[in-house]
Amino acid sequence: RLPEIALTSFASDGGQLAIHYTVSQLETASFPVALYASYDGVSRDVLLQTVVAGPDMGTLGDHALNFTPAFADLAEDYSLLAVVDPTDEIAESDETNNQAGMTEK
Repeated sequence: RLPEIALTSFASDGGQLAIHYTVSQLETASFPVALYASYDGVSRDVLLQTVVAGPDMGTLGDHALNFTPAFADLAEDYSLLAVVDPTDEIAESDETNNQAGMTEK
């Protein structure tokens, strides 16, 4: 049995970014959360920022990661993507639910 990390939402209130995710089945080690610029809304084109919330981010349950973005805005039009465990360091039962595009609050 493997742990499962699922990104459930990614939103912004115009200043703060809010990433919600769930860890289920088994606890896991901490993992990075990456923000990417995507020119087609799906591809991870430009890495903008990486965040690690702390040692308890891999505990079972629902989690919220709220932070102020610390990257320079690109000149091109792009969508913002959040990806939990972007390099697949954590073996999971489903690797396809680790990414979400941003929605405005």
